[in-house]
Amino acid sequence: MKTLTPHGIAGQMVKKRLPDMVLMTILQLLLRLLALSPLLAALSGVTLGIDSQYVLLYALGASALLYLLLPLPLRFLSRGRLARFARELPAQKIRYGLWLKLGLARFFKAFLWMLPAMVCAGGLYYLWNVADATQLVKVIRWLASLVGGSYLHGTLMLMAIFLLSLPLAYFGWRRHLALEFLPEEELIHSPFTRNRELMRRYKAPLGRATRVNLLICLPAILAVFIILAMDIAPKMRGSLTGDLLMVLETINKMAFSSRAFTQVLIALAVLYLPFVLYRKAALAAVLTSADERA
Repeated sequence: MKTLTPHGIAGQMVKKRLPDMVLMTILQLLLRLLALSPLLAALSGVTLGIDSQYVLLYALGASALLYLLLPLPLRFLSRGRLARFARELPAQKIRYGLWLKLGLARFFKAFLWMLPAMVCAGGLYYLWNVADATQLVKVIRWLASLVGGSYLHGTLMLMAIFLLSLPLAYFGWRRHLALEFLPEEELIHSPFTRNRELMRRYKAPLGRATRVNLLICLPAILAVFIILAMDIAPKMRGSLTGDLLMVLETINKMAFSSRAFTQVLIALAVLYLPFVLYRKAALAAVLTSADERA
């Protein structure tokens, strides 16, 4: 008998539990929209009397707080159900207090890994939106002087520093990937110890499943990139340095056209959203099979 891959098991799980999967996807989407609502409002021009220089920063802080209180703990609901579905068990009880405590604990354990990305994002926001225009130029020229290069080299270094901080944040967060899939009894007793054991013992199959998940995400990533690139392209003037700064400015202020935003939403709805729980179900398949053999 042919052994199914984690994604093969996930496909069977989705087929068998399709109504549950659809409801969980809708719930997770609504939670994230609720958490993002302050940021979306700020991007739509709602200021509530806050200085326009700082409104995006306040909105981002409010969205971050809402994410910690809603989507983060309730990830245990969706991933816990996927793990129980893989074991052919009924859905677990709601344990919001426990999930909130563990979600916040996971966040603070990953905080130092995410801090460089936060500092980079905060620094870029400050330079573009709060500080006077000369400060950004000074920073770029200082970076360029470190390598004896031009203004272009400084701009590229600024982009590179931020981009390099993102994988660090990702790997710091991924260290506790198994936590949200643990059975309730293991969430109560030494959950981070059990997470560490599973992540160490099943590093290879989790890595393979993660790479397949990335391939599943690629069409959505490419579609979003192409849509935004086509939206920016008419603004380019052929100056490499000037165009790079224009791209950074556009991304920083999210100054894309409404048409581009609409196309991005459609692309994500078609190419990303339907596969979210399928990808998580594959991870649940790895971790539950590991749990059965342990």
